[in-house]
Amino acid sequence: MEDLDFNLCFISYSEFIFGSVRGKKGDFILVSNADAVDPDTPEGCDVAEIIELYETGKGNFAFLHVCRSIF
Repeated sequence: MEDLDFNLCFISYSEFIFGSVRGKKGDFILVSNADAVDPDTPEGCDVAEIIELYETGKGNFAFLHVCRSIF
């Protein structure tokens, strides 16, 4: 059986603001595809839906999101 870390604590959010970008659960976003020819263009992105937003409070990746790929 796998050891589980029962000390994890997550804070959930319904929306976020990052600079001039605002997003919330249910929104669709463009996610850069590093394997694309031009990953920093709309053509080089994938579309995803934001399912969950939460904060772990640990390390450089304290804010995490759960997305569902659409295309």
